[in-house]
Amino acid sequence: MKTKLFLLVASICFFKTPAQNLTLVTGKKIYDHHSSSLSGGNYGDFNVNTQSGYDFVNNVNVPSGTATQAFDRDILEHNGYYGWNGNNWGIKFGFTNNVSNISGYAGNNQTVFYLNTSITFSTLNTVNDLVSAYNSALANSEDTAVAVGNIYISKIRNTNLYVAMRITNVSNLTSAQVVALDNNQPLIADVFFEFEYKYGTLLSTGLNAISSASDLNNVIVYPNPSAGVLYLSSTKKFNSYKIINVLGEQVLHGSTNLTNDGAIDINSLDSGVYFLELLSNKSVLQLSKFIKE
Repeated sequence: MKTKLFLLVASICFFKTPAQNLTLVTGKKIYDHHSSSLSGGNYGDFNVNTQSGYDFVNNVNVPSGTATQAFDRDILEHNGYYGWNGNNWGIKFGFTNNVSNISGYAGNNQTVFYLNTSITFSTLNTVNDLVSAYNSALANSEDTAVAVGNIYISKIRNTNLYVAMRITNVSNLTSAQVVALDNNQPLIADVFFEFEYKYGTLLSTGLNAISSASDLNNVIVYPNPSAGVLYLSSTKKFNSYKIINVLGEQVLHGSTNLTNDGAIDINSLDSGVYFLELLSNKSVLQLSKFIKE
């Protein structure tokens, strides 16, 4: 059996805060739902379209005007007081995570963004960079007049997923177009902003790193991949464990004596990549990556 063990020592990381690299996503766009490209007609025609909301967890556009997908909307198109106010059209465009001006539909009301004016997008390379750049006390649920170059840092929903969103292009109505709309003249126009973003998940619980190099050879986790049970062979005592998904969410945990031939049932997990944290009374952390088949 031991010849089939998968020794994870080479790939196990031991740290206080990991230096996970960020993933870059480019070429994204959020439309005002009045835009001609969505409605197929004049600007001002009402239309709800999947390109007027965005879900950072799944990296996809989502509908802006359906109540059933509210939790998936981390940002949602928003004109605020710059839109139609009953008398005049405005010329600015932005986003919210809360109640939009689309018939009162809301975003998830959890993802708030901090406009950081002191950082450079190119210098954001790891999750730690995003954590340092995020200020939850100053984070806001909306910006109704985004500008090119703005960089927004956010902790997404109740996860450990961090995002840095940079505005790359903004298309608002011109003053002449506003006059045309006020005079009820047909207008073919789009209002939108384009953005790119970097994201990553903070996986560490912030516990102290293993202090002795000899500890690196004390735990064997197998098999990997595993279809249902993870086995641990250890000369070191671990009192508890946590299993975390790639979003940084804890999906399993337990308190047990994981010496000798301990076993962890992972049948309830969906297929995918996970991280196993082993902890001792001294807050020693061992983090192991495994795959659930």
